Amino acid sequence: VDQYAPLRSELFIADTDGSNAHKLVPGAEIDYNASFSFDGQWVVFTSERSGSADIFRAGVDGTGLEQLTNSSAYDDQAALSPDNRSVAFVSSRGDGSTDIYIMDIASREVRNLTNSPGGDFRPSWSPDGQMIAFSSDRDGDDEIFVMDADGFNPTQITTNGTDDQSPAWSLALVESVPATSANGIVILHRNTVGLGQSVDLGARRIIKKPHTHS
Repeated sequence: VDQYAPLRSELFIADTDGSNAHKLVPGAEIDYNASFSFDGQWVVFTSERSGSADIFRAGVDGTGLEQLTNSSAYDDQAALSPDNRSVAFVSSRGDGSTDIYIMDIASREVRNLTNSPGGDFRPSWSPDGQMIAFSSDRDGDDEIFVMDADGFNPTQITTNGTDDQSPAWSLALVESVPATSANGIVILHRNTVGLGQSVDLGARRIIKKPHTHS
């Protein structure tokens, strides 16, 4: 949870019922855009505590704070792979355009996965770690793409005039899509109030469903 105050953004963590809210890590630095690891043991987030926007991780209890990226560029929107060995994130490093990068945490090796004109944002790992979904404005408005986890085979999933952003994977789709399907993406719309969509990657079907807020 982000708690905003002038010139400050702090990360808080709480129990699932909202109780026991407390700061994730000590200090008054600017921290934001947190996400949990698949196993619930880690939190990755963006922090400006080192002077620029970089990616950090910490245990859910706030211990083990570790800086993962160290660049004068803007690094943001990190997501840990299901095995916690890699982190995908957005960065303006390189030519200044916003691309999806991946870091091997053990070696700290960083690679540009998208390397395309326009902006690429919000990487989201599939539960099996084989694919990454992301949003991109490379065709003029925000659409959802998927690619292999190594950056190959980028495929555009949505094509419409609405901004499709922040994809999140679902283990089983709802509303007439077989529950055995494990490759569904939930797409959240910024500009369409009250509307969410699910996409079955196999059949490329889009199913409208009510959008819920958490």
